[in-house]
Amino acid sequence: MRVAGDALVLHALRWPDEIRSPSGAAPPAEAELSEDELAEAERLIDTLSNVDIDTIRDSYRDALEDVLVAKSEGRQFEHGAEKPAVVVDLMAALQESVRSAQAQRGEALGDEARVHPRKPPAAKKTQAGKKTARKTASGKKPRPSA
Repeated sequence: MRVAGDALVLHALRWPDEIRSPSGAAPPAEAELSEDELAEAERLIDTLSNVDIDTIRDSYRDALEDVLVAKSEGRQFEHGAEKPAVVVDLMAALQESVRSAQAQRGEALGDEARVHPRKPPAAKKTQAGKKTARKTASGKKPRPSA
């Protein structure tokens, strides 16, 4: 890959019919901007000009530089400077959330949540008053279970 004028050129073996002129790939020299776009750009520049660059740190870059320095000196990078990961017990958090919700509703607090068995839908009556068999979403009758 190399720069040729205003375009990046990749040298690769291609058939002659695959080669196109880069003239249509370059963006136009003059762009038309609306007043709203210009006002928004000025607001963004004003906002960013008030930022103190010295206070901004890229922690990923700092950590990567530490690894590269350690490798260039021929020593192993020590991970001791990293913060230990916080491990959250999701099940305990969920149980605490359920207990809290039960307490807010004034329900009796129990060790386990109660699950109510789901009843199958009742058969519908037709206009003639006869019960019809339950059908699935596809419109077919369900197969009897073994």
